[in-house]
Amino acid sequence: MWGKHHWNKSAVVLGAALLAVIASSVVVQAATIPPPYPEGTWTSAGNPYYVSSDIEIQVGKTLVIEPGVEVVMGPGVQMLVNGQLNAVGTYDVPITFRGVTDSNYWNTIRINYNQTRSESKIEYCNFSDSSNAIFLHVDSIGVSEMEIQNCTFKNIIGSGVYSYIVGNSSTQPPHCIAKIRNCRFEELNYGCYLISEHYYHVAFQSSVVEGNIFSNRGIHFAGLDPHVVVHTFHGSVSKGSGRIGTELFK
Repeated sequence: MWGKHHWNKSAVVLGAALLAVIASSVVVQAATIPPPYPEGTWTSAGNPYYVSSDIEIQVGKTLVIEPGVEVVMGPGVQMLVNGQLNAVGTYDVPITFRGVTDSNYWNTIRINYNQTRSESKIEYCNFSDSSNAIFLHVDSIGVSEMEIQNCTFKNIIGSGVYSYIVGNSSTQPPHCIAKIRNCRFEELNYGCYLISEHYYHVAFQSSVVEGNIFSNRGIHFAGLDPHVVVHTFHGSVSKGSGRIGTELFK
């Protein structure tokens, strides 16, 4: 009788211990829900970061995303960057941006430049399951100075990097200065798709595209009077039906 009672007591203690372990693991794995206006630093301790609705990095604010962070974007959701985004992983510990599933496509990371000169940096990041992974929007007399290096883009409906430049009647046109190096683009429509629209000579200037691998179409320039100035295209590789270099259309 004593033995049975002792066994039951031991089972209760063991069960409680197991529940404690399970509970602690649930806490560790619980998703972090970012605020609508994030800033500061995201670390891997908060993984995964689940973005269920649009968020915005506001003007004058900076969001730093550290190596190893996993960002899960909800269907149709975008990250709007009016401030600065520094998402810099490492070779061994990259940053991940993905959808909830590979068929629930999120929208984009839209980086806006409007009458300002701003810099964001994206390195060692893996992007998948989006409409256009990175959207550079340059308006008015803005200057987009963007570094995208050592990233992968996969399962993208549109383009890995999509840039849209809109001019006005100003004599100081907007410029897109993009440095895209050592990236891999696969299972998408275009690797890089760059468009200019309206007024004066909006320019893709002093950009560098080198050391990339395109498994589909490579780089496409389009729009109204696009000026392509002082570009460097070097060492990129195209596989299958991919085309590297440029396609110019008006």
